[in-house]
Amino acid sequence: MSSPAPTVLVVDDEVDACRNLQDILTDFGYRTDVAFNADDALQSVQRQPYDVVLLDLKMPNVDGLTLYSQIRRCRENASAIVVTAFASAETRQQAQELGVKQVLSKPVDVPVLLGRISDLVGRTSQVTV
Repeated sequence: MSSPAPTVLVVDDEVDACRNLQDILTDFGYRTDVAFNADDALQSVQRQPYDVVLLDLKMPNVDGLTLYSQIRRCRENASAIVVTAFASAETRQQAQELGVKQVLSKPVDVPVLLGRISDLVGRTSQVTV
């Protein structure tokens, strides 16, 4: 009997970026949902826990770090990776203080992202770099 597929929520206001990551993650055996804004992301997280949440940093109304703080209020053990074009030392420090597991720069290196997700869900990496 196989274990259920790990779950990932991709949150980005760029619809194409969400859909591309969803397609890639699904191809690698993850059950993947998407949210294009903070409200939808919070509703998704309230409905079910995710093994990993991928967060864009710069989104309208609520940034990814603020959203992660809100997610942690309802899912204390939520693991997150921030994927951003605005990865500064200050952003990385703030993310670390909040408990974000990793900050990756856009455009994201897909094999690196898949490796980080695999690490968080306890899977052997499926990608050769």
